[in-house]
Amino acid sequence: MPVMNAWGFLEEIKNMFSERNLCVIIVSSFIQISDRNKARSFNHVVNFMEKSIKRADMAQLKEVVSSWLYGENADSVKHSLH
Repeated sequence: MPVMNAWGFLEEIKNMFSERNLCVIIVSSFIQISDRNKARSFNHVVNFMEKSIKRADMAQLKEVVSSWLYGENADSVKHSLH
């Protein structure tokens, strides 16, 4: 059994890294509105994707990561959390 769940992990890494230097993409089979809302509360979570990932999802993922890597506005990068 894990020591912490994903939310606990996100809390821990939030305290360990500058949000500017951290990009987290959540991939989960549990997609609920409450999960998306909770994910929005973490500035370093830039995307929330539902399993299973398809080819089109990979293209979106590439766009999100590229935007984060090359300094796009964080608000525009988080577009897929909505």
